[in-house]
Amino acid sequence: MAGWKAGVSVISLALSVLANPSAKATLIQTSDPQFGADSGTLDTNTGLEWLKVTFSQGLSANQVLAQLGAGGTFSGFRYATRAEFSGLINEVFGRTDICCFVDLPLDATMNFINLFGSTVPNSVQQYGMLPIGSDLVLLTHFFTELNAGGTALAGAYDQDTNSFDFRNPQRGSYLVRMEPTNGLDSASPVPEPEPLLVLGAGLVMLRVLRCPKADS
Repeated sequence: MAGWKAGVSVISLALSVLANPSAKATLIQTSDPQFGADSGTLDTNTGLEWLKVTFSQGLSANQVLAQLGAGGTFSGFRYATRAEFSGLINEVFGRTDICCFVDLPLDATMNFINLFGSTVPNSVQQYGMLPIGSDLVLLTHFFTELNAGGTALAGAYDQDTNSFDFRNPQRGSYLVRMEPTNGLDSASPVPEPEPLLVLGAGLVMLRVLRCPKADS
């Protein structure tokens, strides 16, 4: 009887792990041979790998576009679409728009800036660009700062600006590419509960097979 109970306990544990597997991180850092360690961020939900905005810092949208083709600095990457960027913001902050000015959670904002790069030296701020037309750029600003009372303010805004060729050392661009392994990263493996379930079932079968011999 004790052996049977032990087998049931193992199979119950396996089922509980299967029902509640450890959550896989949605955003994980990646490294590109050309840009170095932690140069990108992989969204495991979409399979899009985002290059840190600091690598395109100080370049206008037209200058970045000229370097996206074969042999260019950003070969293999492309500009993210506004829909892709909105999807990313929704995953991180739970909202699809950051128009004009909004308060955002401090921790989430700081993590976002750490993952995607700070473009303002000695400050936790990020300016990023997305072309939305032949002469229009969507300029996005994420920042964190302390209020006078010691509380923290995190915010972001976006604006359309006629600055497609505008260059500024405090601006980068949101560039993406499809991750070739479809979002799976060997450095951050997905927990697999199935082997534990099979092991539990095997133990139960062993107990069942051995019980008649013990009773005879």
